Amino acid sequence: MTTPGNRIENWLKGTIGFLLAFVILPALPVIFVQTAVLCSSRLVLPLFLLAGFLFRMSRIAGSVAVLLLGGLGGLGFIISVFRLSLADTWHAVFHDSGDIALFADPFYATAFGTTVAAVLGTLLIGWRYRPRPHLAGTLVLASLIFVLVALQIRGRSGANEWPRYTVGEPVPSAMVASGFRDDVLTEVRPSLFVIVEGLGAYTDQETLDAVLRPLLGVDGRHVTRGLIDSAGSTTAAELRELCGLHGSHGDVRKADLDLSTCLPRVLAERGRDVIALHGFKASMFDREAWYPDIGISRHFFGFDATDNPDPALCSSVFRGLCDFEIAPKVERLLREATEANEASLVYWLTLNSHIPAIAHESLPDIFACKSQNPVFADPDVCALGTIWHGLAENIAVIAEKNPEVGILLVGDHPPPVLSHAGRAAFHAYRVPWIRLHPVRNLDPEK
Repeated sequence: MTTPGNRIENWLKGTIGFLLAFVILPALPVIFVQTAVLCSSRLVLPLFLLAGFLFRMSRIAGSVAVLLLGGLGGLGFIISVFRLSLADTWHAVFHDSGDIALFADPFYATAFGTTVAAVLGTLLIGWRYRPRPHLAGTLVLASLIFVLVALQIRGRSGANEWPRYTVGEPVPSAMVASGFRDDVLTEVRPSLFVIVEGLGAYTDQETLDAVLRPLLGVDGRHVTRGLIDSAGSTTAAELRELCGLHGSHGDVRKADLDLSTCLPRVLAERGRDVIALHGFKASMFDREAWYPDIGISRHFFGFDATDNPDPALCSSVFRGLCDFEIAPKVERLLREATEANEASLVYWLTLNSHIPAIAHESLPDIFACKSQNPVFADPDVCALGTIWHGLAENIAVIAEKNPEVGILLVGDHPPPVLSHAGRAAFHAYRVPWIRLHPVRNLDPEK
């Protein structure tokens, strides 16, 4: 005969076991990564609850549901960290994953391990015990957990504030806002355009000034600055700036985009050379395929992007050339174009400030990141500042050696720093641009 005490005990065992297997364990990876994993926080977690009830009907159906949801949660993590669309994430996982050393970084390896452990724990409890919860009590407690996790995740991100555009829609760009595009079209000398990986707009202007200070004091250079909205990943930023359109690399060939106004294509039609350099592999995001579509006539990827026969490598997950190894080749290309009276556009996409940020040992520890009292408490934010300051020094040298070359530098998107404090250091979706005007432009007689 079942007593009230037995009923309460069974209720507690069933409900707690169910919550542990289908709510708490699936929530652990979401809490661990501390990012805006929108799929996980708003869709995947509640669906785990339904998977738990599926186990009551069929172990096989429940197991399949848990495995599918675990994979969807992983996609959500990649979408959040790398600011990719679902289509681009799918492409990155099944096409570009061989180019990325994801497990070279302890954080990503731990995040993956946590997710696998959570899914296996859920499967073990569900398959072996098939806990029978009290329906009303379980729904109330699960809803409370979901709300707490969602609030925590939302509070750590600014994803809900990002601008929303449709593919092919014209969008604001630093190229236009700074006047750089118009000047490039009318210039009779080379120009340099740089998109900086992860360079976001600091919430404190003095911090941005400190990071980019080498660019603010180049002799004879008039400097203008501003902020621009970003939406999406790095390839979205490339289309934003080079073409003035919203989209990503996958849209260049699949969507009905009007690429006729892309700056490289316009320049190419006028017989002008457009050269791109990037320290990573050409196959990543199919750049070697779609760059020519938008008018880039020459491109140098990986080891081809440097003149150094034995270059240093930087970063861990996106391990490629150190940006400072590319700077001398950029300077040479600009100098040769100037000497030949060619109005080339050199486009440099930097690499080393991907998260997790790892500053090369040769870079000066300008922000005391290795000390007990770093300028920036968050390690990623401190390393990013060091990397960007080093890049600014490289570009300042290029500017000093090529005074007639106009230069525009802009961030692609805010850095997906994983801590709440780190993300709070940057605006949710705005990125800075800084333009160094050619010295000759300052002389009204020329």
